[in-house]
Amino acid sequence: MSTTLTSQQKQNVFEPMFKHFETEEILEYFKEVVTKIPNGIFYKPASSSGKYHNSQQIGDYGQLIHIYMFSDILNMLLDLEYNKNKFPNPIERDLMRCTPALHDICKYGTVGSKKHTISNHPVMAKEKLILINKHPDFKHPLKEEYLKMLCEMCERHSGQWNTYKEKEIINNGWMDYTKKIIVREMEKPQNDRDILIHECDMLASRTFLTYVIPDELIKLFKENIKIE
Repeated sequence: MSTTLTSQQKQNVFEPMFKHFETEEILEYFKEVVTKIPNGIFYKPASSSGKYHNSQQIGDYGQLIHIYMFSDILNMLLDLEYNKNKFPNPIERDLMRCTPALHDICKYGTVGSKKHTISNHPVMAKEKLILINKHPDFKHPLKEEYLKMLCEMCERHSGQWNTYKEKEIINNGWMDYTKKIIVREMEKPQNDRDILIHECDMLASRTFLTYVIPDELIKLFKENIKIE
C-alpha cells in the first residue's frame, strides 16, 4: 500500500497544530519541514507489530493519531504554570512543539517505504533533519543552536529503551557476509526538555490509554490522504 501526497496536502494535515506556536520563526520552519516528511508516516500505523501502541494507532493513519495525541499531551503540559517557568523561552517551547511530528519521520526508513519499523529511527530522524536544514532549497532553516536542540529531542525520545542491533558486514573478496550482530546505544534524555518529550511520547504510545479523536481531524486526514 502506498500513496503520494503534495506539499500542500502535508501542510493541511498538520494545520491544526499551527495555532499552538508562539513564534513566527519556528512556525514557518514547521510549516515547511512537515512537507519533507516521508509519505508513509501519513498513512501507516504507529507500530507495524501491533505492540506498544494502542488500538487506535495500529490501523490507518495510526502514526498521525500518535502524533496528535503526543502533541495534545505536550501542549497541555506546556500550558501549566510550572512548565512555563521551567521552559520560559517561547523558542524552546516551540521547538518542543515540532517534535511530535518529527521524532518518528524515519520510523519506516528515510523515505518511509519499509514494511516494518526501524529500531534506530531516532538517530535517522536526527540525520534527516540535519540534511533537510542545510539543503539549498529549504527556505526557513533553523539556526544551528535551535537545530541542535530539536535533533537532541528527536534522537533521545526513546528514553531508557535506547538500544538497537546492527549487522557488521564484512567483504571477504568474494561476497559480503554478516560477521556478527552489534548492539549499539542511542543517547538517553539528558535534560528536562528531553525528559518531558520522552514522557509525552511514552504516554502517547501506551496500549491502555486511548485518545478522543475529533471527527474533524479524521475528516481532514481522509480529505488529504487517499488510502487505496
